[in-house]
Amino acid sequence: MIKDTRYQKVIKRNLYELAHALLELKVLTIFEDYMSKYHIYIYGESFFNIVEKALFNDMIAHAIKALDIDKSGDSTPFWYLLEKDEEVVKKLESYSEEKIDFLRKIASKLKIIRDRTHFHIDKKGVLDPQKIWEKADIKGAELKEALETLFYILNDLHQAVFGKGFLYQPDDYNGDDLYKLLASAASEKIITVVPKAEGKLG
Repeated sequence: MIKDTRYQKVIKRNLYELAHALLELKVLTIFEDYMSKYHIYIYGESFFNIVEKALFNDMIAHAIKALDIDKSGDSTPFWYLLEKDEEVVKKLESYSEEKIDFLRKIASKLKIIRDRTHFHIDKKGVLDPQKIWEKADIKGAELKEALETLFYILNDLHQAVFGKGFLYQPDDYNGDDLYKLLASAASEKIITVVPKAEGKLG
C-alpha cells in the first residue's frame, strides 16, 4: 500500500469533493420535493432561485473534479488513485468492475459538460448550451448513484489507508433546517404557494 503524502491528500481531497457534491444534491432534492409537495413557485430572481442555480453548478463542478478524465496526467481525480494503487482499491469491499465501468460512463458524460460549457464558454457550444446537456444526457438518478458509489469506494480506501472512515459524512445531514426555512419563507410570502396545499407547511 502506498503511503506518500500526495497519495493520502488526494484521497481526502476527492472525498471532500464528493461529500460536498452529495450534500448539495441532497439540498436540491429536498428543495424540489418540497416545492412539488406544497405547490410552491418562485417567480423571477430571488435568493432561493439564485441558491438553487449555485448549488447545481457547484455540485456539477465537484463531480467533474472527482471523475475528471485528464489525459495530460496533471490532475488527481479518482482515476489517479486507481492507477496508483489498483491492487488495494480492487480488494475493497465496495469495489467491483461493474461499478468502475459505470463510473467511467458517467465520467465521459461529465467530460462533455466540462469541455463544452461548465468551465469555459465554448465557441460552438455558446450557440445552444442546452444541446450540450442533452448530448451529455446525465440523469439525476445516475449522477446520484455515481457520486454515492464513488464516495463509498473512497471511504473504504480511506479506512484502509488511515485506519478509519472519512470524518465528513453526507448522511449526517438530514435537511431539517431547509424544511423549516422553506416553510417560514412560504408563510412570510417570500415565496409563493399556488395553490396553497392542505395541511400545515413544514
